[in-house]
Amino acid sequence: MSVPDPATTKWVPLAGGGGGGGGGSMIALQEIVVPAGGQASIDFQGIPQGYRHLVIEWSGTCDVGTDAGLYVRCNNDGGANYDHAQLYGGSLAAAASDGKAQALGLLGGNLAPAIANAASSGRMEFHDYASAKRKTSVAQNYLFGSNHLSLVAGSQWRNTAAISRLTMTLTGGNFVAGSRATLYGLAAPGVTLPSYGPFYGTTPPTDPIEGTEWILPVGNGVLWRFRYNAASASAYKWEFIGGPPAAPAIGGNLTTSSQSFVDFTGAPTFTLPRAGDYVFTWSLSAQPQGSGNLQVTGRVLVGATGSQPIIVVTTAAYMTLGIGTTEKITGTAGALAKIQVSLNAVTSTIFLTGSLAVTPVRVS
Repeated sequence: MSVPDPATTKWVPLAGGGGGGGGGSMIALQEIVVPAGGQASIDFQGIPQGYRHLVIEWSGTCDVGTDAGLYVRCNNDGGANYDHAQLYGGSLAAAASDGKAQALGLLGGNLAPAIANAASSGRMEFHDYASAKRKTSVAQNYLFGSNHLSLVAGSQWRNTAAISRLTMTLTGGNFVAGSRATLYGLAAPGVTLPSYGPFYGTTPPTDPIEGTEWILPVGNGVLWRFRYNAASASAYKWEFIGGPPAAPAIGGNLTTSSQSFVDFTGAPTFTLPRAGDYVFTWSLSAQPQGSGNLQVTGRVLVGATGSQPIIVVTTAAYMTLGIGTTEKITGTAGALAKIQVSLNAVTSTIFLTGSLAVTPVRVS
């Protein structure tokens, strides 16, 4: 299983997690492995709201010379809104302590320094994370490093908002490369988890969650696959992840001397199935029937939006010219994409072999 890049990871169940499940299922939602060079935090964002509880299981070390405290902030809240109580023991005398109105976050335990034979790991449970009451957590932690100890702790976040982000931070230094954290969702008994698909149809599933996949048939056996990115700033949140371009048959036969754009009769066209951003690749051949300084221009028109015109200049009669390019254009659902041509002089020109290939970037 490849490890997702923390900067680009989408919310997709990890291998073996399944796309949905029966009541009480525990689904691995996302795993983050610290890359080379280390990093100051491990950040889970855009957490789905369809579960009862959340769990983070982690292991790793830090790059300071002694143990570092591990805390988890909720929804990026850095205010003094956290309380905790802990009990620990081992090489240190058994002790208990608490903290009120703390700003560090929910207590997760301690991380061992990256020294010989050091190790540390832990588990945090976040209960009723989407409820309208204050949020609580329970942590278990084992550490073998500067000290040898085990810890249990309970914490609360003084906020009733649903948790959509959990950020693991340290009291000093960074997480060392290879440190790992995995986020799980636990379903309530009797609750069927939302499915990630893939769904199939001409319209996307209603109420998608982050990472839902949808397969769109666009004709001639062409299937486009999309993944829902709820965090995208675009209005088009279904992002294309696979499939061939839609490429209607090559064709077209037009003789014209028009000095304004006209449709390339018989050339391929394509109707956009959804509003969104698309990449259009088109080409055609042109054969002027007279000599002189002639500009032959082609473009793609998508609804009322024209692409950047491509101009080829010739001075020879009966020379076959090739014109074409690739360009991204935003179009509305149902917009017709077609090739148009024009000339700068009244010179009869034959246009042939038009081609058009369309690939989505993201759609609504």
